[in-house]
Amino acid sequence: MDAIRWQGDSLALLDQTKLPVEEVWEDYTDYRKVADAIRRLVVRGAPAIGVAAAFSSAQLALSGVMCLVPFDQVVHAMSEVGHALPASLRETARGGLAATPAACAACGACG
Repeated sequence: MDAIRWQGDSLALLDQTKLPVEEVWEDYTDYRKVADAIRRLVVRGAPAIGVAAAFSSAQLALSGVMCLVPFDQVVHAMSEVGHALPASLRETARGGLAATPAACAACGACG
């Protein structure tokens, strides 16, 4: 079962707090509401949360909101947060999908 769908200009999330009793989909067009849905555990699991956060970032970028923090500082902060995670939880060459046998076979530098 899908938990996330991109439909036109909105992100549709399967409300996992309602499972298994009912299947309820909610549409999100505002990145702030996606962040709230993540906090409320509407979407669960690291991969699904990552995808929802990525779509939320796209919504933010497309919204026209000007960022007061320069790009290099954003990248630095994201890097620090990412490096704070144990390597086994990162989506890098040492963890996550990049470390799967198929990914390593596709990339000789992995593993």
